[in-house]
Amino acid sequence: MAIVGLPPFGVFTSEFLILTATIKDAPAAAPLLLLGLTVAFAALFRRVQPMVSGDAPPWQQSLTAAHLR
Repeated sequence: MAIVGLPPFGVFTSEFLILTATIKDAPAAAPLLLLGLTVAFAALFRRVQPMVSGDAPPWQQSLTAAHLR
C-alpha cells in the first residue's frame, strides 16, 4: 500500500505536495487530480485486498517450512 501513497508512507508526502501546489496554481484542476488519485487508489486496493486477506485459491497448496535444529 506504500506505492499508492497512503499517509504513513513516504510517497504520501509527494502526492500531498503535488495536490497543494495544484490547488495554489490551478484550482480548477485540483478536483480532477483528486478524482484521479481516488480512482487509482481504489483500483489498486481492489486488486491488493483479496491477496492480503482473501482465501487461498483451491489450486494453491500450502507450503511446509523446513525445521532446522
